[in-house]
Amino acid sequence: MVGYLFVILAAVFWGISGILARWIFLSGVATPLTVSETRVFVGWIGFLLYALVRGKIDRLRLPRRELWRFGLLGVIGVAGANFGLYYAISKMDAALADVIQFTAPTIVAIWMWLNREEPFDKVKLLALASTTSGVALVLGLAEKTVTVSFIGALSAFLSAISYAFLMIWGKHLSARYDKTTILHYAMLAAFLFWLCIQPPTALVSQLSPRSLWVLGSFGIVSVIIPYSCFFAGLSRVPASGAGIVSTLEPVVMALGASFALGEHLAWSQVLGMVLVLIGVVLVEFSRERSNH
Repeated sequence: MVGYLFVILAAVFWGISGILARWIFLSGVATPLTVSETRVFVGWIGFLLYALVRGKIDRLRLPRRELWRFGLLGVIGVAGANFGLYYAISKMDAALADVIQFTAPTIVAIWMWLNREEPFDKVKLLALASTTSGVALVLGLAEKTVTVSFIGALSAFLSAISYAFLMIWGKHLSARYDKTTILHYAMLAAFLFWLCIQPPTALVSQLSPRSLWVLGSFGIVSVIIPYSCFFAGLSRVPASGAGIVSTLEPVVMALGASFALGEHLAWSQVLGMVLVLIGVVLVEFSRERSNH
C-alpha cells in the first residue's frame, strides 16, 4: 500500500507541474525552452546531491565509450519529451497536451511488436483502438465547435515519441546501470544539449529574481519530488501497477487546470481522455499477463 501511495504522490506532483507550466507560459514568466533548460539543471543538481548523500558517487563513474548511450537518453528522451510537452502546453490546454503524451505506452507496445520483443495480442489491439479513438476525440474531431492548436498537438505527439524512446532506451540501460546513474547522466546530457541551443549568457538574460524563484520551485515540484516518489514506489510495487496508477496524472492536471486556470473541456474531449487512459491500462495489463 505504501508503494502505491508513493506512485500516487508522483502522479499528483507531475499533474501539478503541468498546471504550473501552463501558468508560467500564460503569465510570461519564461518560455518553454527556458523552462526545459532550468528544469533539467535542477534535476541534475538534485540527483548529484542524492548520489553524494547516499554514498553512491562511485556509481557515477562510467567508461567514456558508454557516455553516448546516456547522451541519447538525455537529448532524445528527456529533452525531446520535456520541450515537446511544454511547448504543447504553451499552445493548448495542459490536460489535452498531457494525455496525448500518454499515448507513449501504446507506441512502445507497437515498437516491441515490430521488433519481435513482445507479442501484439488482442488486448493490445483493443488498447490501440481505444487510444486512437481517444486521441481523435481529444483533438476535437467529434465537435465542430472545438478547436485545438495543430502545432500544439503535433508537439505533443512528438513528445510522446520521445517519451516512448525514453521508456525503451531507459529499460535497456536499467538492465546494466543503477537508476541514480541513469537519471544523473540523462539530466546532465539534456542540460548540456540545451546550453548549445540557449547558451548561458542568453539564459541568464531571460532570468529575474522572480523567475529564478519560480523556475527553481518548478524544478523541485516537477523533477525532484515526483521522481523520488515514483522510484520509491517502483521498488515496492510491480512496474505494471505503477504504470496504471500513474495515469492519475492527466486527471489531476485536468481538474487542477479547470479550477486554477479556468480551462474547460468538451464532454467528447473528457471521454477521449478516458479512452486514452483505458488504452494505457490495457497495455500494462497485457504486459503483466505476458510476464506471467
